[in-house]
Amino acid sequence: MSCCVLRNKGEAEEDPKKAMAVNLLACQMLNDTTPLSYHSKGCEEQLLSYAQTHAIILIGVGIGIACLMIFGIIFAICLCREVDMEDKY
Repeated sequence: MSCCVLRNKGEAEEDPKKAMAVNLLACQMLNDTTPLSYHSKGCEEQLLSYAQTHAIILIGVGIGIACLMIFGIIFAICLCREVDMEDKY
């Protein structure tokens, strides 16, 4: 049932027992003549395809998060040095 195209996707996400296929018989037979009734790509293949399509965005987000973390480390080091300076006086 997880490969079938669902008629009530939103409802099925909340309660998988209520999932209703668009065409259950065609989906279970997996005929090449009815590819609209089941998902022919697997989850891993679809995820890799999505990652390749959106690679620039994913890389940009990763670089942005890395820059924020480096800025946070630099800020923490400066703050620690400032606290040490106040302790000496």
